[in-house]
Order: sequence, then structure tokens, then C-alpha cells
Amino acid sequence: MLLGGIEAGGTKMVCAVATEEGRLLERVVIPTGTPENTIPLMLSFFKKWEPAALGIGTFGPVNLDRKSAGYGYIMKTPKKEWAHYDLMGAFREALQIPVGIDTDVNAAVLAEVVWGAARDCSTALYITVGTGVGVGVYCNGGLLHGLVHPEAGHILLSRHPQDQFPGVCPFHDNCLEGLASGPALEKRWGRPAGELSDRSEVWELEAYYIGQAVTDYILTYSPQRVVLWGGVMHQPQLFPMVRAQVQKMLGGYVQHELAGQHIDAYIVPPGLGEDPGILGAILLGKHELSNTSETNRYKDIQRLSDNPFLNLYHMNAKNRMGRMFDYYFVSRNGEMDIKAKTHSRRPEGMAVYALWKENPGLLVMLRQFRYPLNDYIYELPAGLLEDGESAAEAAIREMKEETGLTLEIYEGGAEYFRNPFYLAQGLTDESGPIVFGYAAGEIGTEGQEDGEDIAVVLVDKKEAKRILAEERVSMRGAYLLMQFLHAEKEQPFAFLDEEG
Repeated sequence: MLLGGIEAGGTKMVCAVATEEGRLLERVVIPTGTPENTIPLMLSFFKKWEPAALGIGTFGPVNLDRKSAGYGYIMKTPKKEWAHYDLMGAFREALQIPVGIDTDVNAAVLAEVVWGAARDCSTALYITVGTGVGVGVYCNGGLLHGLVHPEAGHILLSRHPQDQFPGVCPFHDNCLEGLASGPALEKRWGRPAGELSDRSEVWELEAYYIGQAVTDYILTYSPQRVVLWGGVMHQPQLFPMVRAQVQKMLGGYVQHELAGQHIDAYIVPPGLGEDPGILGAILLGKHELSNTSETNRYKDIQRLSDNPFLNLYHMNAKNRMGRMFDYYFVSRNGEMDIKAKTHSRRPEGMAVYALWKENPGLLVMLRQFRYPLNDYIYELPAGLLEDGESAAEAAIREMKEETGLTLEIYEGGAEYFRNPFYLAQGLTDESGPIVFGYAAGEIGTEGQEDGEDIAVVLVDKKEAKRILAEERVSMRGAYLLMQFLHAEKEQPFAFLDEEG
């Protein structure tokens, strides 16, 4: 599935097409003229690719009230040709696909939460300090909207005692944008930021204002990550100065290691380089497609816990009669990656069906203590996929860690047997494939984690029958034990053949 994205700026429109995993396939930059001469060029690009949905992260102000007749319109703006223009409607009408829209900075923070430096945070900020100052707010699992979208770039600050500069904002004498944006820097010092790198007094004052604003944001939103970027922040000396100002201004009040000794990991540049805006637009399109899907049966989803590996979610769900009710499920995915929203088939984990290479009449199983049962259960070796790992790569790694054995992947048979399947679909969105292969080597448990209590067992058919009859067995393990019982030793993977 292909998705389109637009990063709509005052000087340029970035248009791109990507896969749903965020792999950019093509990007074009179109100068921002009038709607009449800019929109047709953008439409021509997207008609060539025919994306399933489109997302727009735009300059503002923009109407984001879905109940309003002006939803998706650019509002009053210095770019007079675009004032009161139906930006979202222009693409929805012409392309006849779902179109999502939000501010450019909200799009950026969304991308950083899903794929970047704020990955899996439930609350995070993206602050850009450049021509203007914008702040994208991701709060409690969703992009923040209210009376209007946040305008935190205009937060009012206490002036530095020695600063007499009047500011450049026409609305406020002492807001962040008026005192610390790129135009403010140039007007205050008479030269653009790029020509002021060696002037320490410039960046000390800049850090004073940015640090004060970030401190206010931390005390207000309590973000788990602050992503700071924009043209002004390309000065490498500015990050440590801002962090130092934040710590000074917090005064030790926020009791968390990220606000203290690990602040370098708290106030950070984007993990996506210069791409958060366009990738966030891609995600806006993806989520709009999910929201308009015929199978969509929820109003909103909220994360109720904050654990590193598995979390509880509440869904305001809609039954087949259209009535709303409470539904709860667990997921290993972050708020924006749960499959109710993405419809992705990306697996979170995998299990391994491994026969003993020296004797394929033996199956490698685990007898593992599971805390919800407060007892031991027989199951297949299994584990989670790490970032960028294939199921086969994860299987090789997990087998070595859990059992000490090496795994030789069996690649024969039909590919659809290796699709990710669901096991407890009423409880979780988790899925995973089975990886087939042969195990060899010496059994060892040195790679097990402290919380794991695992014994490796080589199971023949007689023992398989006993386990099924007498022991606790995982459902996936039980079904594959049944398959093992009917497999021929000479052709142990024949059941994977389409004609098997």
C-alpha cells in the first residue's frame, strides 16, 4: 500500500510517496506560489502514484475542528493568497481518497513518536526554532488539539535583565518567537544566525530564552522526550547550553533522572534527521485511512499503563448495532502503531519449530515457568523481533540465547505458511510467524535473562503424546506437536509443501 504526504510550508511544498512502513519512494519540492499555480503541480505528482490516502502537515493557522464547516481550511495567514483556502478539500475532491491534516509540527512530533527519537513515548514535544517557532504536542497517546491547535511558540517569557530588544512578533513583546526565532536573531544582532557562530553572547542569550520555554513546557506537559530542531538549532554549541539552562531553571524540582544526569537523552535532536515533517504527513494519511475504513469500529483508544514491553489499552468501541461500549486489550505496540489504527500485518514476534539435525525425530521444546500461571508450561522457543530484524534473524538469535543451540533455517515449502498469524486476537493485536529449521550444538542456558526459568527438552513422539495428555501446553505448541506426531522422519517438513 502506498501513502502520500505533504509538508506544506510558506516557501516550499514537499510532496512524497512512501510505503506504510515509512520508506520514502519519491519526493519532490514545489515552490509555494498561489493555490492556483501550486496545487495543480502537487496533484499531478500524486495522480502519477495513486496513493491510498494522503496526509498534510501544514503551516498555520489551520482549522482542525472536525465538527466545523471550515475543517481543513487555512485560516487568516500572512500569505494572503492562502487565507481561508480549503487545503484538505482541494486534495480530497481531486484525488477521491481519504486526506488527513494537522499542523506541520504536530506531524513532525507524530513521526518522532512512531519512528524517531520519541519512539513509544506517550507524551512528547517537537520544538522547531527557525523562521518562526512551532511546537508539536503529542499528549497521552494522541496529537493535542483544543480550542485551536497549540501555539506554544508564542509562550510569554521573562526577559533577560540586560535585554532591551523589542522583539519581532507583531502580537507580543516578549514571546519565544519574537525573541528567539531566526528573524529575531538577525534583527537583534544585525547578521543572520549562520554568521554569528563565534559570538558566545549570542548563543548564551538564545539558550536563556529557549531553555526558559522548554522548562515551562516540561512543567506543563511533563513530556517523556523533548525533540528540539529548526535552523537555529543547527548550531552545535546550542544543545548543551539549552540543557544547562533547563537544569538551572528547573532547580532540581522535577525528580527524574532524565531531567538530571541523563538530560542529554531527554532534550535531543530528531531521530529522523530532516524528515520528521514529511514522514509525519505520511502517518497522518495512514491514520485517516484507518479512521475511514469500513471495518473501523472505535472512536478513540487510550493507553492505560506505561510499561516497557506490554501495555493495557482502553478502546471506546462500537458494536455492530452502532452502540458504544468499553473494550480492553493489551499490545506491545505504541499508541500510534497499534493495529486497530494501522491495520498492519507487521509481526511483533515469532516462534521456532526446530527439529534436531542429527535426529529429525526429535523436536526442540521449552519447559518454561510462566508467572500468570504460576507454573511451568511446554512451549516452542519464541521471542520478539528487534528493530530491523527479520523473523529468521530473530529466530537464530533467540535460539542461541534461550537454548544455546544454533539454528539452520529450512526455506522449503509454501511461503504463506510463514505469514504472521494471530493467537489471542480477542486479547491482543500481537502476531507472529513460525520459523522452521534444524537445531544443532550443545544445549546451554547461559544466555537466559534473570527473569527466565527455562529447561530445553528434546521431544520424541512418545513424549509428545505424554505432554499433550498430561502437561500444560501453549496452544501454538500443542498444534505443532500434533503436526509433529504425523510427520515422517524422512520428510519432516513435507507438510509445508503445497501438495503435502
